[in-house]
Amino acid sequence: MPQLLPVGDAALSVVFAEAYSPEAAGRAQALDRQLAALAEPGITECVPSLRALLIHYDPQRLSLRRLTALLESLPPAGAADAAGAAWSLPICYEGEYAPDLADLAARLSLSEAEIVAIHAGGRYHAAMVGGYPGYPYLAGLDARLRLPRRTTPRVAVPGGSLGIANEFTAIYPATVPGGWHILGRTPVPLFDPLREARPALVAAGDAIAFRPIPPAEFRRLDAEFRAGADPVELCRA
Repeated sequence: MPQLLPVGDAALSVVFAEAYSPEAAGRAQALDRQLAALAEPGITECVPSLRALLIHYDPQRLSLRRLTALLESLPPAGAADAAGAAWSLPICYEGEYAPDLADLAARLSLSEAEIVAIHAGGRYHAAMVGGYPGYPYLAGLDARLRLPRRTTPRVAVPGGSLGIANEFTAIYPATVPGGWHILGRTPVPLFDPLREARPALVAAGDAIAFRPIPPAEFRRLDAEFRAGADPVELCRA
């Protein structure tokens, strides 16, 4: 049974595990989908994380007791029920877009081409989205590419940069500070507050595949997206 922890007077955390596991993240995503289907008006927002689901609610419309009873009445949802959308994202693993690739090759005793092949050949799923708006933590990184974060973080990592750290890979949705190892960049805008239907392209539970592209195609796609091309249509797998 998950642990129910009140967070202030208007939120409840449903905790599935002490630390991240694919099962815990999947159960959080599955419960998120169950509650979305119920459309309980007192629930204002749900935020799945690596091991829990944070439920924001309006205490004027839904008491903690009623919310707890609602959760206890739901049938158990397994991680397999958390499947979301599937995306194919273009990534340039070359030159200025991959500033840490040479260092990674030396540290991992692999060639740059081997790192790109291993990373691009993987299949990933979004364990959570957070930290920054639209910032996906993607599980499924090959064990051969796992390293701790950089000792010295960068003050500004360009938006679209693809990084790896520990068991995750991720894409920075904007130019922000960060300490992940950068081995590529995508021209796809992962977060756009004006994209009302889906401001964050990737949601928890989504499946991600990466498609290597050369710098010229990166620049072409970047220009198209800046001109208004819709990544929701162009990147669905």
